[in-house]
Amino acid sequence: MSTISLLDMIQCGREKKELYLKYMADGMRVFNYCSIGMRRLRKSHQEVLFRLTLRLLMANYIFTGSFCALMVCRVMQTIP
Repeated sequence: MSTISLLDMIQCGREKKELYLKYMADGMRVFNYCSIGMRRLRKSHQEVLFRLTLRLLMANYIFTGSFCALMVCRVMQTIP
């Protein structure tokens, strides 16, 4: 078992924080798409929303260790 230095832990923390901020930005984009409401999204926007949702699921899994398929279902309900 290798030991991790304090500098390695700090670097890992920074990388994790950068990933977190990136995924939070993705979350805001998903929220903006969902706030459009029931108006029809163009096909390209539907694909973007789906990709962002999958990235958020991956982020949730990375940071919490749990996978929630309900998030996909909730977001996809906003797409007519």
